[in-house]
Amino acid sequence: MNAMSREHAFVITRVVAVESRARQSTGQPETIPMQLILDHIGILTPSIERSAGHFPPGFTLHDPELMPSEGTREQYATLDSKRGPSVLLLEAVQPGPYQRALEKRGPGLHHLGLATDSLELATAQLHSLGLLLHPDSLKTHAHGCVWLCRPGVPFLVELYKPKELSAADYAPVRIDLPTGQPHSEPLPQLLPGLKIQVHDSEDLTLTVDGQTFPVPT
Repeated sequence: MNAMSREHAFVITRVVAVESRARQSTGQPETIPMQLILDHIGILTPSIERSAGHFPPGFTLHDPELMPSEGTREQYATLDSKRGPSVLLLEAVQPGPYQRALEKRGPGLHHLGLATDSLELATAQLHSLGLLLHPDSLKTHAHGCVWLCRPGVPFLVELYKPKELSAADYAPVRIDLPTGQPHSEPLPQLLPGLKIQVHDSEDLTLTVDGQTFPVPT
């Protein structure tokens, strides 16, 4: 077994062990006490300029940044009220995972970024909801980040442990996926106050801090 395989086995073993300890006598998953917040919503788009033009007042658009290691241009939109997650616009500009995702699944919701104070416990909690470790976690786990996915669910979950994590007082968040973003499995409801659903529209629509607005992609 090579070093990467050993690390993968270690991650899986720890997740299963923690999840087993967290189960009640009924055998059902138990909510594990920890901090777990929706930090950002990652949206893959052919043009961040086009998508950024639809944010309502109350959002601050930061300068786009080129990320050569990811093959992307990225731009954050943050809420002035601090009562909701950031929105991260991702434009694939070079060959890489984001360009492959764009070619395979098209534009739209790419991932949800969740921050936690316990990577181990949060991974176990999400695993109990049916999410599986993505192979990229082999490379990212050592840096305090794992990726999770589920066949038939059209987005990924990025889970990471920041150096500091403050309790968030967020208003409810709703993500309305367009009918063109296919899925064959029920969409997981990952956090209280976060609702993900499909609606009859061509655009991804967000409801954040009481404001509903489209994010054309």
